Amino acid sequence: MFKIMMLVLMMFTISVLTTSAFAQNIPTVEIIISSETYKFGDKLEYQIIVSEVTNENAVIYIIDESDIRSQLLTMPIEIQNTVVTAQFPFDSIVWKEGQYILELEYSGASSITTFSLIDDGSVSLPFWFRDVTMMWLNDEATDKDYVRNVIVQLIDEGVINEPHPPYLDEDVIFIPKWFKTVAGWWSVGYMTDTQLVNNLKFLLEKDIIVISDAQLIQD
Repeated sequence: MFKIMMLVLMMFTISVLTTSAFAQNIPTVEIIISSETYKFGDKLEYQIIVSEVTNENAVIYIIDESDIRSQLLTMPIEIQNTVVTAQFPFDSIVWKEGQYILELEYSGASSITTFSLIDDGSVSLPFWFRDVTMMWLNDEATDKDYVRNVIVQLIDEGVINEPHPPYLDEDVIFIPKWFKTVAGWWSVGYMTDTQLVNNLKFLLEKDIIVISDAQLIQD
Protein backbone atom coordinates (compact mmCIF):
# COMPACT_ATOMS: atom_id res chain seq x y z
CA MET A 1 0.00 0.00 0.00
CA PHE A 2 2.85 2.33 0.92
CA LYS A 3 4.55 1.65 -2.44
CA ILE A 4 1.35 2.45 -4.30
CA MET A 5 0.95 5.75 -2.43
CA MET A 6 4.55 6.68 -3.18
CA LEU A 7 4.07 5.84 -6.88
CA VAL A 8 0.92 7.98 -7.06
CA LEU A 9 2.69 10.86 -5.29
CA MET A 10 5.65 10.60 -7.67
CA MET A 11 3.39 10.63 -10.74
CA PHE A 12 1.51 13.67 -9.39
CA THR A 13 4.80 15.49 -8.72
CA ILE A 14 6.06 14.76 -12.24
CA SER A 15 2.78 15.99 -13.69
CA VAL A 16 2.94 19.24 -11.71
CA LEU A 17 6.57 19.86 -12.66
CA THR A 18 5.86 19.15 -16.34
CA THR A 19 2.90 21.52 -16.37
CA SER A 20 4.91 24.20 -14.58
CA ALA A 21 7.82 23.82 -17.00
CA PHE A 22 5.47 24.02 -20.00
CA ALA A 23 3.83 27.16 -18.59
CA GLN A 24 7.22 28.75 -18.09
CA ASN A 25 8.03 28.15 -21.76
CA ILE A 26 5.10 30.27 -22.92
CA PRO A 27 6.23 33.90 -23.25
CA THR A 28 4.09 36.80 -22.20
CA VAL A 29 2.85 38.92 -25.11
CA GLU A 30 1.05 42.23 -25.51
CA ILE A 31 -0.31 44.18 -28.46
CA ILE A 32 -0.61 47.94 -27.91
CA ILE A 33 -2.48 50.15 -30.38
CA SER A 34 -1.09 53.60 -31.14
CA SER A 35 -4.55 55.19 -31.12
CA GLU A 36 -8.01 54.11 -30.03
CA THR A 37 -9.57 55.98 -32.97
CA TYR A 38 -8.68 56.08 -36.65
CA LYS A 39 -10.27 57.68 -39.69
CA PHE A 40 -10.16 56.86 -43.39
CA GLY A 41 -6.70 57.70 -44.71
CA ASP A 42 -4.91 56.83 -41.45
CA LYS A 43 -2.49 53.92 -41.22
CA LEU A 44 -2.95 51.36 -38.46
CA GLU A 45 0.02 51.29 -36.07
CA TYR A 46 0.68 49.06 -33.08
CA GLN A 47 3.43 47.53 -30.93
CA ILE A 48 4.07 43.85 -30.33
CA ILE A 49 5.85 43.28 -27.01
CA VAL A 50 7.11 39.81 -26.06
CA SER A 51 9.04 38.61 -23.03
CA GLU A 52 11.06 36.17 -25.12
CA VAL A 53 12.04 35.85 -28.78
CA THR A 54 11.23 32.26 -29.78
CA ASN A 55 11.94 32.51 -33.52
CA GLU A 56 8.28 31.84 -34.26
CA ASN A 57 5.96 34.02 -36.32
CA ALA A 58 3.41 36.34 -34.77
CA VAL A 59 -0.04 36.14 -36.32
CA ILE A 60 -2.37 39.14 -36.10
CA TYR A 61 -6.09 38.75 -36.68
CA ILE A 62 -8.74 41.44 -37.04
CA ILE A 63 -12.36 40.95 -35.96
CA ASP A 64 -15.15 43.29 -37.08
CA GLU A 65 -18.51 44.05 -35.50
CA SER A 66 -20.05 41.03 -37.25
CA ASP A 67 -17.51 38.76 -35.49
CA ILE A 68 -15.83 38.01 -38.81
CA ARG A 69 -12.23 37.07 -38.00
CA SER A 70 -9.64 37.60 -40.74
CA GLN A 71 -5.89 37.12 -40.72
CA LEU A 72 -4.31 40.53 -41.09
CA LEU A 73 -0.59 39.80 -40.91
CA THR A 74 1.98 37.08 -40.26
CA MET A 75 5.46 38.27 -39.35
CA PRO A 76 8.66 37.01 -37.70
CA ILE A 77 9.52 38.40 -34.28
CA GLU A 78 13.23 39.24 -33.99
CA ILE A 79 13.22 41.68 -31.07
CA GLN A 80 11.15 42.01 -27.91
CA ASN A 81 9.48 45.27 -28.96
CA THR A 82 8.32 45.53 -32.57
CA VAL A 83 6.48 48.52 -34.03
CA VAL A 84 4.19 47.66 -36.96
CA THR A 85 2.77 50.24 -39.39
CA ALA A 86 0.31 49.13 -42.04
CA GLN A 87 1.55 49.41 -45.61
CA PHE A 88 -1.68 50.99 -46.80
CA PRO A 89 -4.13 53.34 -45.03
CA PHE A 90 -7.73 52.53 -44.19
CA ASP A 91 -9.64 53.07 -47.43
CA SER A 92 -13.31 53.84 -48.03
CA ILE A 93 -13.89 50.79 -50.23
CA VAL A 94 -12.60 47.83 -48.22
CA TRP A 95 -13.11 49.16 -44.70
CA LYS A 96 -16.32 50.15 -42.95
CA GLU A 97 -16.94 52.46 -40.03
CA GLY A 98 -17.16 50.64 -36.70
CA GLN A 99 -15.26 48.98 -33.87
CA TYR A 100 -12.55 46.38 -34.49
CA ILE A 101 -10.58 43.92 -32.36
CA LEU A 102 -6.91 43.16 -33.00
CA GLU A 103 -5.81 39.75 -31.73
CA LEU A 104 -2.17 38.67 -31.46
CA GLU A 105 -1.07 35.02 -31.27
CA TYR A 106 2.57 34.17 -30.59
CA SER A 107 4.21 31.01 -29.24
CA GLY A 108 1.07 29.78 -27.52
CA ALA A 109 0.22 33.15 -25.95
CA SER A 110 -2.32 35.75 -27.06
CA SER A 111 -3.31 39.37 -26.51
CA ILE A 112 -6.11 41.58 -27.79
CA THR A 113 -6.82 45.30 -28.17
CA THR A 114 -9.59 47.34 -29.78
CA PHE A 115 -9.94 50.46 -31.92
CA SER A 116 -12.68 52.38 -33.72
CA LEU A 117 -12.73 53.48 -37.35
CA ILE A 118 -14.82 56.62 -37.81
CA ASP A 119 -16.16 58.36 -40.90
CA ASP A 120 -15.32 62.07 -40.68
CA GLY A 121 -16.28 62.73 -44.30
CA SER A 122 -12.78 62.11 -45.67
CA VAL A 123 -12.32 59.66 -48.54
CA SER A 124 -9.37 57.32 -48.94
CA LEU A 125 -9.06 55.22 -52.10
CA PRO A 126 -7.40 51.80 -52.40
CA PHE A 127 -3.96 51.63 -54.01
CA TRP A 128 -5.27 49.84 -57.10
CA PHE A 129 -7.34 52.92 -58.04
CA ARG A 130 -4.05 54.70 -58.68
CA ASP A 131 -2.77 51.76 -60.74
CA VAL A 132 -5.89 51.80 -62.95
CA THR A 133 -5.68 55.59 -63.29
CA MET A 134 -2.02 55.46 -64.35
CA MET A 135 -2.86 52.84 -66.98
CA TRP A 136 -5.70 55.06 -68.23
CA LEU A 137 -3.48 58.14 -68.34
CA ASN A 138 -0.89 56.19 -70.35
CA ASP A 139 -3.56 54.92 -72.79
CA GLU A 140 -3.05 51.36 -71.56
CA ALA A 141 -6.69 51.29 -70.41
CA THR A 142 -9.84 52.63 -72.08
CA ASP A 143 -12.42 55.09 -70.78
CA LYS A 144 -14.67 52.09 -70.13
CA ASP A 145 -11.92 50.46 -68.00
CA TYR A 146 -11.60 53.65 -65.97
CA VAL A 147 -15.37 53.97 -65.54
CA ARG A 148 -15.88 50.38 -64.48
CA ASN A 149 -12.84 50.06 -62.22
CA VAL A 150 -12.98 53.48 -60.57
CA ILE A 151 -16.29 55.32 -60.96
CA VAL A 152 -18.50 52.20 -60.80
CA GLN A 153 -16.78 50.97 -57.64
CA LEU A 154 -17.26 54.35 -56.01
CA ILE A 155 -20.97 54.20 -56.89
CA ASP A 156 -21.35 50.56 -55.82
CA GLU A 157 -19.81 51.28 -52.42
CA GLY A 158 -21.91 54.41 -51.87
CA VAL A 159 -18.92 56.77 -51.95
CA ILE A 160 -20.61 58.51 -54.90
CA ASN A 161 -24.41 58.63 -55.03
CA GLU A 162 -25.31 59.92 -58.46
CA PRO A 163 -28.25 58.75 -60.61
CA HIS A 164 -27.72 58.22 -64.31
CA PRO A 165 -30.20 59.03 -67.11
CA PRO A 166 -31.92 55.75 -68.15
CA TYR A 167 -32.37 56.88 -71.76
CA LEU A 168 -28.66 56.86 -72.57
CA ASP A 169 -27.40 54.23 -74.99
CA GLU A 170 -25.34 51.54 -73.24
CA ASP A 171 -22.21 52.48 -75.17
CA VAL A 172 -22.35 56.13 -74.13
CA ILE A 173 -19.32 57.24 -72.15
CA PHE A 174 -18.05 60.79 -72.27
CA ILE A 175 -15.09 61.96 -70.21
CA PRO A 176 -13.63 65.30 -71.27
CA LYS A 177 -9.97 65.10 -72.21
CA TRP A 178 -9.02 67.77 -69.69
CA PHE A 179 -10.16 65.50 -66.85
CA LYS A 180 -7.04 63.42 -67.46
CA THR A 181 -5.07 66.44 -66.26
CA VAL A 182 -7.10 66.44 -63.05
CA ALA A 183 -6.61 62.68 -62.62
CA GLY A 184 -2.90 63.18 -63.29
CA TRP A 185 -2.66 65.75 -60.48
CA TRP A 186 -4.28 63.25 -58.13
CA SER A 187 -2.02 60.39 -59.25
CA VAL A 188 1.13 62.32 -58.23
CA GLY A 189 -0.30 63.57 -54.95
CA TYR A 190 -1.25 67.16 -55.87
CA MET A 191 -4.88 66.40 -55.04
CA THR A 192 -6.33 64.39 -52.16
CA ASP A 193 -8.62 61.40 -52.56
CA THR A 194 -11.49 63.47 -51.14
CA GLN A 195 -10.88 66.24 -53.69
CA LEU A 196 -10.84 63.76 -56.57
CA VAL A 197 -14.12 62.16 -55.46
CA ASN A 198 -15.75 65.58 -54.98
CA ASN A 199 -14.64 66.51 -58.51
CA LEU A 200 -16.16 63.31 -59.90
CA LYS A 201 -19.41 63.92 -58.01
CA PHE A 202 -19.69 67.44 -59.44
CA LEU A 203 -18.84 66.38 -63.01
CA LEU A 204 -21.36 63.52 -62.91
CA GLU A 205 -24.06 65.74 -61.43
CA LYS A 206 -23.55 68.37 -64.13
CA ASP A 207 -23.38 65.74 -66.92
CA ILE A 208 -19.84 66.85 -67.76
CA ILE A 209 -18.83 63.22 -67.30
CA VAL A 210 -21.56 61.08 -68.82
CA ILE A 211 -22.05 57.34 -68.41
CA SER A 212 -25.16 55.22 -68.86
CA ASP A 213 -26.78 52.87 -66.36
CA ALA A 214 -25.61 49.92 -68.45
CA GLN A 215 -22.01 50.84 -67.66
CA LEU A 216 -22.72 50.08 -64.01
CA ILE A 217 -23.24 46.40 -64.82
CA GLN A 218 -20.03 44.44 -64.62
CA ASP A 219 -19.26 41.88 -67.37
